[in-house]
Amino acid sequence: MTTTVLELNVSGMICRACEDAIADALLHTRGVVSAQAHYWRGRVTITYDPNIVTEDTLRQVLPNAAYPPGTHGLGGVVVDLAAQIGGQCAAAGHEGYFGHRVVLFFHL
Repeated sequence: MTTTVLELNVSGMICRACEDAIADALLHTRGVVSAQAHYWRGRVTITYDPNIVTEDTLRQVLPNAAYPPGTHGLGGVVVDLAAQIGGQCAAAGHEGYFGHRVVLFFHL
């Protein structure tokens, strides 16, 4: 089996439950061997078999799971943190998760 590694920036991840939601969506995609999401980096690393699944298909899994592709690895500035936290987590289906840690990263 031939595998390829794809790294993508992801918007909206703010907690470990977000990581789990993205990894779960990717791992349920035929051809994905492994998926590791990192909310603090705003990135996901996907190992997949290009003979079974295409990069375009994998890129579509993120917005379908309520996490659109991002433009930067580290998170940007969130204007309304309470709305962002509630909205993203509810969209991911883990609105009962209260273990959020708010961490702000700045690109210089």
